Amino acid sequence: MRSGFFLPPVFSRSAALPLLRRPTPCSAVLSLLRRPVPAPADLPRTVRHLRHAPSPCPIPRPNPPISVPDSLERLPLSWSESMALDSVISNNPMLTMLEAEGNAYRAKAEMDKKMSYPMLGIGLQYSLIGKKPEDMSMGSMSGMNGKDMFMPMLKISLPIFRKKYNAQQRESKHYWKSSELKYENTMNQLQAEYIRITQQLEDAARKIDLYQKQYDLSLATYQLIVREFSTGSTTLTDVIQVERQMLDYHLKKSEAIAEYNTQIAGIEKLISTSVNE
Repeated sequence: MRSGFFLPPVFSRSAALPLLRRPTPCSAVLSLLRRPVPAPADLPRTVRHLRHAPSPCPIPRPNPPISVPDSLERLPLSWSESMALDSVISNNPMLTMLEAEGNAYRAKAEMDKKMSYPMLGIGLQYSLIGKKPEDMSMGSMSGMNGKDMFMPMLKISLPIFRKKYNAQQRESKHYWKSSELKYENTMNQLQAEYIRITQQLEDAARKIDLYQKQYDLSLATYQLIVREFSTGSTTLTDVIQVERQMLDYHLKKSEAIAEYNTQIAGIEKLISTSVNE
């Protein structure tokens, strides 16, 4: 009696369907290349088949290596506070938009003011007149038949509805004043945001210096405790505790550097440019 596995036949509705999938363009070309060398009579047909075959599958390329630094670096800040505030006022897109909006309302107020004045128009109209037959021309106007005509024109427009123009002027002035208040409010908010970010930036810088000093002290303590451990004065638990304290200070310093770089990115967002350019 033989030992082995026996797979029973499986019957389903799709049993009559072919189990092979439709060959991909790459597999179709490979199947042609794996065939034996065709006879000289069949060679032109094989070449035409390869020529009209779809393009083969693309060859996957390896991804470029990703380089990750071993430690975080503190970004340099080369801008002073006054320069940064000037850049916030001059380069911020929101302030630029509100300033342009205020200029538009001011120009509209000036236009509404001039529209309320009386208007005087002087012009000259030139008309081409064709010559008519003698029997169709009027008797008194027969001498001007076929002669072009120049007509001076004078137009006077008096603003009767003064309240309409006065209301338009007041509306434009109110919009202008509103845009100026929005500009001042936005500038105050940006300045307050900048002061908040600079305070957090200075706090992060102080933390970086503090944790660096703590790490240096822990390193000196670690060197001393390793010497004592070599002489048998301390135990291994004390050495591990000092190492854990050094790692804790190093981690807190990295978190402070990350916070410092985040606040620099916040300043770049306010002034809409890079502070390190």
